[in-house]
Amino acid sequence: MQPFQISMPSLGRRNKATRQEQQAAEERVSLIDLESRQPNGSPVQRRKKRVKKSTTLRTQDKKRKQQQQQYPWTLNRLMRYLSLTAFSALMTFVYLGRESKALHWQEFNHLLEPDTKIEQRCFNERRHGENERCTCPDPTQALANTESEWWEKHHNHLVSVANRAKKDLDIVFFGDEIVERLDGTSNLGSRTLGGGMREPFEQLFTKAGGGDLEGLALGSSSDTGPNMLWHIENGLIDNINPKVWFISVGGNELFREKCTDRIVVASILQVLKAIAERKPGAAFVIHGILPRKDDPRSKSQFLKKNWKYAQTINTHVRKFCEHAPRLYYMQAGPLFLQETEEARGRRVIDSKLLEDGVLPTKEGLMVWGEYIAKKVKNIIEDLEESKAKGLKGSGRSLEELPATVELV
Repeated sequence: MQPFQISMPSLGRRNKATRQEQQAAEERVSLIDLESRQPNGSPVQRRKKRVKKSTTLRTQDKKRKQQQQQYPWTLNRLMRYLSLTAFSALMTFVYLGRESKALHWQEFNHLLEPDTKIEQRCFNERRHGENERCTCPDPTQALANTESEWWEKHHNHLVSVANRAKKDLDIVFFGDEIVERLDGTSNLGSRTLGGGMREPFEQLFTKAGGGDLEGLALGSSSDTGPNMLWHIENGLIDNINPKVWFISVGGNELFREKCTDRIVVASILQVLKAIAERKPGAAFVIHGILPRKDDPRSKSQFLKKNWKYAQTINTHVRKFCEHAPRLYYMQAGPLFLQETEEARGRRVIDSKLLEDGVLPTKEGLMVWGEYIAKKVKNIIEDLEESKAKGLKGSGRSLEELPATVELV
């Protein structure tokens, strides 16, 4: 007898059918989403993706630019701009500050070349007689002194002295009879001054005499600016290269030739320009016109009209000296003045320091020389310090020292 059986599908066949259905569904889904599920896709698909990405970036960049145009000064951009500006300013100060503060002479043509006719070079006052015309020389033209036979001989003597001078000069004095007096002579070397007139210079401006500076005095009596230009153009300064040039000129133009203040200023600056163009690495001290009597024969020690003109000239020169770091203005004029009860507050010429109220005595040269030596040593110390800092080639050497060294 056979056992009783119930006819029904087996559990295994059910599970198999279920798995087949799930697999078919998955295959359909994979066929539908195949493009999106493939990591790489076909070349066409990859190109489409790149185009889409590039388009998106351009759109974002365009929106950002529109926002910047609409709101240009965002805080972030403002800070970056200020930082860049501050950095640029710092670099300008560091690098350009070391460059030479060059003096552009063409900017001062109105001072160097005053447009005046010969009749306008002098003050309106009569010089000697009613019919005598103005003889004030043209400050732009070199001029030899043909009135004295000693003048050119003295020039040749000065050239010889300059050529034999030491190579390590600290200072060279260049000027008129006041500078010649430093060397102990007068009247174009034809007269040797007694009483030890050269001693102040030897003690202060020669190391052999005990001074801290080595100097040379090149002075020529009665010289004006054009006369000094002639000396320069005829070889006087070719072979000397001091650290400091000391220029003293202008007094004869004002007190003797009666030149106007514009002409005297031009005369002084033309001499400076001529030396500076030949000796660009040096420092320069321009001394203001010293006080003196209008008339040496006068017994009065009071300063009169010409001293007022001299103060105007000195002011113009002092202001000019502010335009370059190696250019200095010095005025020791008050050293030669004194106050007396009779003057009632006015300062008068000290007769012990100025002979005949015009030229320094031995005592006056010592007082003046001590003042000059002190100031010039400060200038040279700053010059050497600047060179040690690596500013030798820049030409900017004395930027820390005030451009004026007037007597207080």
